[in-house]
Amino acid sequence: MYANFTEIEQVTLNFVINAQQSIEAAGRARGRILIRVVRRRQESRGSRCTTTGRACAPEDEPKLFQPFFTTKPVGKGTGLGLSVSYGIIESYGGTIGYRGNEWGGATFFFELPVVRSRARRSRPATPRAVDR
Repeated sequence: MYANFTEIEQVTLNFVINAQQSIEAAGRARGRILIRVVRRRQESRGSRCTTTGRACAPEDEPKLFQPFFTTKPVGKGTGLGLSVSYGIIESYGGTIGYRGNEWGGATFFFELPVVRSRARRSRPATPRAVDR
């Protein structure tokens, strides 16, 4: 998997911030956020962010990754975080998505394809004596 660390960090941080805000919006004094790095099959790697915050309403699910769509109150969200995250993951040929979870909250995830380098690593040249 080849990816820009800062971009993947941005996607992951966006998931975590959304999870934290979801817990607060649910009115919970305490919540849980679980982040997992996953390996699915040999050809992909990814991350999942699961929270005890509110799950997304079914009618909002198709719009989650659209620019400027937000379920947050006015002034609390721009509706750009998931859209930008979608663009980043898609640019690497990956997938990004959402689903409800067993805690009654939300799970956001992404997967990136594993890219195997075909270039062989060359061994450093062994010093040899040169006849003069």
